[in-house]
Amino acid sequence: AYRAITLDKYSVNDVSIEGSTKIVNNGNQSWTRTITNTQITKPNGNVVRSWDATRTLTMVGGMNTPNIRTDDVYEVTGNSSGVNRNGKSFTTNIVTPLVKERGCRWMVEGVVDHTVDGNTLSLDYGQGTCDRIAIVTGPNGNTRNIQLRR
Repeated sequence: AYRAITLDKYSVNDVSIEGSTKIVNNGNQSWTRTITNTQITKPNGNVVRSWDATRTLTMVGGMNTPNIRTDDVYEVTGNSSGVNRNGKSFTTNIVTPLVKERGCRWMVEGVVDHTVDGNTLSLDYGQGTCDRIAIVTGPNGNTRNIQLRR
């Protein structure tokens, strides 16, 4: 089963948003979302961002418990690419699956690499602790802890 959504003449405050999304039920508590030909265009006709993306969400915990949703755990994999608002090409790759526990506000595990103009920034969500701390590694290899937004 799948659901397909295509934005046709959709806009917010005269900013046009175009593109298609397809969500496929892969079975076994797994869904893949593919976003294609998506772009945001200002009223003057300037495209300010465009991208394509694929993400797979897989339920890896809590599916056989009586606590519906409160103890569910999901893994997210995938990637995206496009052009940002500054006209720079970017790619985003989930290097290590992101882990989201339903009872925690933040990702508890996983690594994402984001590359713009050949410079890669890595975000590491940690090793399974529900906290708002992540480690950012810059293109020069320097690391620092950050607090994720609430």
